[in-house]
Amino acid sequence: MNDFEEILPREWIMEVSDGNLVQYRNANTGIVIKRHPLSGDKRYLSPMPDCWSSWIDEHGNTLFINSINGSKSYIDPRLSLPFSRFPNSRPLKSLQFDSLATVSEVLNDCEVDGKFVIILGGTSGIGLGLTKSLIQLGVNIICLSREPPPVKWLPFPSIDNFRTSPGSHLFWTYLDLTRLQTTIDFAESFSRLGWPIDSIIISVSSLPESTQNLKSVDGFDLTLQVNLFAPILLIRLLMHRLQDTPNSTIVFVSCGALRASNICGPEDIYSTLEPLRSTYETTKGRIQLYANTKFLQVAFAYALRNATQRRNDQFPIIYACCPGQIPESKHVLKASWSGWWWYKILRFVTYPFVKSMDCCAAGIVYCALHPTVKDAFIFEECVPILVPEVMNNQELIKSVWNHINEMMESNMKLPPWIR
Repeated sequence: MNDFEEILPREWIMEVSDGNLVQYRNANTGIVIKRHPLSGDKRYLSPMPDCWSSWIDEHGNTLFINSINGSKSYIDPRLSLPFSRFPNSRPLKSLQFDSLATVSEVLNDCEVDGKFVIILGGTSGIGLGLTKSLIQLGVNIICLSREPPPVKWLPFPSIDNFRTSPGSHLFWTYLDLTRLQTTIDFAESFSRLGWPIDSIIISVSSLPESTQNLKSVDGFDLTLQVNLFAPILLIRLLMHRLQDTPNSTIVFVSCGALRASNICGPEDIYSTLEPLRSTYETTKGRIQLYANTKFLQVAFAYALRNATQRRNDQFPIIYACCPGQIPESKHVLKASWSGWWWYKILRFVTYPFVKSMDCCAAGIVYCALHPTVKDAFIFEECVPILVPEVMNNQELIKSVWNHINEMMESNMKLPPWIR
């Protein structure tokens, strides 16, 4: 038993579920989870002592009777005995997966059943691939997007209409990254439910277009808000839930475009965060802006990881993952009719035709849920790689952190990053 399991928060009550699994019910909300609310581990009951037997009373409740002293109880006596850990058939050691590994192969024998994962942008492309793969493995998915996923889903519950365990479900709720209030509303609703967050996966990106409005209703550049500010806001508002969930992770889904960024020092950051109209008027300018937003996203993630490590906070652990070539990316599909024709050509020149969306998603779930991924920060598929050379500039990383936080804090009141 680890430190997390020595205590159980007063609002949680232990119960017994099917299969002799210990489950935990929140007395305030009625929510039932199958993992310890602090440690995140599953626990199984010991065998029933010989002196105890069970009966069903006239109300359908299970009554336990002690044959030695005749005592009776509606509480399972096994809850007072030592619990057993679900055995893992795979040793928890560093494993290597190639570029064709699938989600099920990466998570084989990992205890992911019943975990809670929030996917920002889980209705198309790699996000939809992640959603489909994780649902099959028993993960609870909360999908955030403007349009619902093209698979069976449930509306995200409120504290008033949801009292039981979600089991393994796909929940969807409306969230428009161009309107930050929808992000705030979701974070407030989620916090009231009291669910843990095992991982937040940021799987959204927007290609700059010459015809789009430059500013969002919140006053930020529209491309920067979708790719950077809104995802960061979501993470900041849910940081307290991530810190309370053992082994929680944040995964920023990136791409090789970040290495084409022309940001070299602190002086280059503000011009990217406040791009000029002329940036959108040329294909070269739009390509450069997209590369710079992906760089800033990963640089901010790197700064957040450093900040949590300086405070000796165990969780969440922050990663960036480039899933490799994605043959079914919506960006590739839209490139044929937009100014991003070069993106379409690049796909046919470099993308392997044998690689499926499930293989592309494997690296992301490796970072999000595999228990042995600890030290590295950025991954290409399932392989750790070095951060871009410019990210070793600590002044640059510090400036990215300060500039982005200052811009957001000047727009709204936000909780501190670290409690």
